Amino acid sequence: MVQKVSCFVNMIKEKIFILFCLSLFLFSCQQDQTPKGIIEKEKMINVMVDFQITDSYLNQIPNQDTMKMQAHTRYNYIFKKYDIDSATFSRSLSYYSRQTEEFNKMFDGVLDSLNKMESTVRRKDSLINIKRFKADSINKVKVKINDSLINVKRIKTDSAERVRIKNNAIPKQ
Repeated sequence: MVQKVSCFVNMIKEKIFILFCLSLFLFSCQQDQTPKGIIEKEKMINVMVDFQITDSYLNQIPNQDTMKMQAHTRYNYIFKKYDIDSATFSRSLSYYSRQTEEFNKMFDGVLDSLNKMESTVRRKDSLINIKRFKADSINKVKVKINDSLINVKRIKTDSAERVRIKNNAIPKQ
């Protein structure tokens, strides 16, 4: 009887050990660690944002030779800014693009960043336009006031001139 209980306990220990090893293996496979030589996710999103901005700028250059020269300079600036090289970027882009779900999330992050930048620029633009509108309105009011003052002076001058003419026309007695 004791021997059966001992055998039963050993069998339970083995099953618990196997279950533990299996769960450890599954847990370690699901960790979100990038392999060596791959740009980490947040940094990659920032690099992709800068590339999108650069590509948008470059697409506005009509001369292809000028565009290619500027592209080389601007892309190298991005690589230097993030302390990466083109090979690391290409490897990372290839790695993340094979993980479509993760890559879609990353690209959503890129779009969110670009949208935030756009709304900030639009907000600043609208504030500048409001200031211009106020300045224009104030200038228009100043012009109207100046015009009114000039008209008042003309009217006074005209009235005084009429009085003088009348006084000269009437002989003094």
